Amino acid sequence: MRINTDSQSVDFKGRVYYSNLTARQYAPQCRQIIHQLKHHTVNKSLDHFLSLNFYNERQALFFRIVTRYKHPHKVNGVDTHEYEIAYAGRNFEDAKEYMLDNIPNIRNWKYKIDLTSHHEVNTENMQTTLVSQKSKYTNLWKRIRAFFYPDKKFIP
Repeated sequence: MRINTDSQSVDFKGRVYYSNLTARQYAPQCRQIIHQLKHHTVNKSLDHFLSLNFYNERQALFFRIVTRYKHPHKVNGVDTHEYEIAYAGRNFEDAKEYMLDNIPNIRNWKYKIDLTSHHEVNTENMQTTLVSQKSKYTNLWKRIRAFFYPDKKFIP
């Protein structure tokens, strides 16, 4: 786990990164959230970025987890997807509970992308297969017609 920089956001290794120094300082208090993100979501294919900001002399906070998933196939023209869980409030304990309650949604989000991409890839394969076989058979029938009726034009 390390602080995220722009050069690290390109690589997807299935890790939890701290987006700012405040999140890094609160890492011991976020240990359960980090454990849930690393071991109970789909590890090795998702990157999680934690950011924590305090406002108004530590009376208000904004806690955010951004999950990125780079899919091998493009889904709706996009190969990198993001899912965000954000909490704005006054109590850090409530923010932790909110995050822990919403972490299981990350797994469902990833599976929806995988199902969509699988469906899109299959339909693309089916379309190319149908077109190529259709062209094979039309060429075959043209050859057969030309063999049996060399002088006549066959009108289907």
